[in-house]
Amino acid sequence: MRKISAFIIPFLLVALAIIPVGSLDKVEAATKYQDGEYNVPFTVLKENGSEKSMTNDFMVSPAKFIVKNGQGLIQVTLTNSNYWKGFQVNSGAVTVLSESNNTRKVQFPVQDLSQTLGGSVHVVVPEMNYDNNYKVIFKFDASNVPLKSNEAAATAPENQSTSGESAAGDNVKQEANPPTGDHTPILLFAAMLIGSGLIIFRKKAFK
Repeated sequence: MRKISAFIIPFLLVALAIIPVGSLDKVEAATKYQDGEYNVPFTVLKENGSEKSMTNDFMVSPAKFIVKNGQGLIQVTLTNSNYWKGFQVNSGAVTVLSESNNTRKVQFPVQDLSQTLGGSVHVVVPEMNYDNNYKVIFKFDASNVPLKSNEAAATAPENQSTSGESAAGDNVKQEANPPTGDHTPILLFAAMLIGSGLIIFRKKAFK
């Protein structure tokens, strides 16, 4: 048993060390906006996405959009907070930041303001004997939120013509970079390394 551990464990450790972390754990994508704080108008729609929800009248627009270290957060104020018994966005409960004078400030993550965001609300109005759960859709206006420089460059119109000439008229041919070995499958190397280790182990074990 000690002989097996002496040969197998080192090869497993090496294999795990060279496998990219991204292949084992999904990393949350960073937002495409520049770090900063921005006022973002929004509208709350019914689940069908074509009509304004009554929830829209109980939320203060614009919201505050905070981007820090590539992560985005929306902060919004709810009015008549005593009616709000439940509030979720993307199936996750929002974070309550403060509550006073029948208003409540909440926060939830948003990475892409150009996409609609689903939510669910539980509202209870005792005076009207109203108790209901329903789904809503948030639609944000990100027109005043700047993109990161690389995102802006990627969405900007191309300056070069289809003939391969530059914007200044210089007849410069765009050459494709030769392929390199940067994308060689690392897992293949890991498999080869483990395979060779097993061959060595078999020779040692059966001597």
